[in-house]
Amino acid sequence: MKIKLITDTGADLLDEEIIKNNILVVNLAVTFNNIEFNDTLDVFWNNLIDGKISKTSQPSPQAFINAFSSIKNDEIGLYISLSSMLSGTYQTAMMVKEQNNYDNIYIIDSKLASIGQKELVNKALELINKNLEINQIVNELELFKTKIKLIAALDSLKYLARGGRISKTVANFANILNLKVIISVTNEGIKLLSKAIGNNHATTKLIEFINKENINKEYKIIPIYSYDNKNCQNFINKLNNNLVDKKMYPIGSTIGTHIGPYAYGVVFIEN
Repeated sequence: MKIKLITDTGADLLDEEIIKNNILVVNLAVTFNNIEFNDTLDVFWNNLIDGKISKTSQPSPQAFINAFSSIKNDEIGLYISLSSMLSGTYQTAMMVKEQNNYDNIYIIDSKLASIGQKELVNKALELINKNLEINQIVNELELFKTKIKLIAALDSLKYLARGGRISKTVANFANILNLKVIISVTNEGIKLLSKAIGNNHATTKLIEFINKENINKEYKIIPIYSYDNKNCQNFINKLNNNLVDKKMYPIGSTIGTHIGPYAYGVVFIEN
């Protein structure tokens, strides 16, 4: 049976990737002043930097009904969701599947976000193109997702504070000290790896963590950034690793709402 791949905007797929691979994407709403935002990524970042407050919300049950019901009877739908540790998106999708008896829909909780989630989507495409059975694809993806790791330096904590993920007091204190935080996002969740004073120190710390990793050399190291890629370019120049992809990939508005601009890092596959 033909397998139709479904994901959500948490995966930060580019428009050309969606079109080329015929992927169905379910939207997580991004709003400014309770008005849904539907403009370009550049406009999103300009709004955020200008001080406008953005919020995100998971897709409605109806959004999943629309997506899942579009899968034909002779097709299988494979949905790869934003991490259940970051959003209720996965839980809503599962509820819709169970309540509506969508037996031809298979759902994977990526336990990832942004370009990490995209890497799982890319792996799914690879497996689908090999014409594997759906159960084998699901099993391989469940294993592969445990090997995907995102490590990044955040420029500011105020956006995490806006979303209630840390206190405003901590965010303000970090801002006064020009404190950057190094985080990882894996199958096990989000972890605080280290703190650094200023971008140069953050870059040094980031490289130290990456050089300790047992990276699978069959896959590229993917540079990622939010809003401005200058910090990312400086970082990958200093990293000086021939596995690094020549292209830098932007973090979109769904995740950008919570981490803010000027973040940078990498996604890679562990052995």
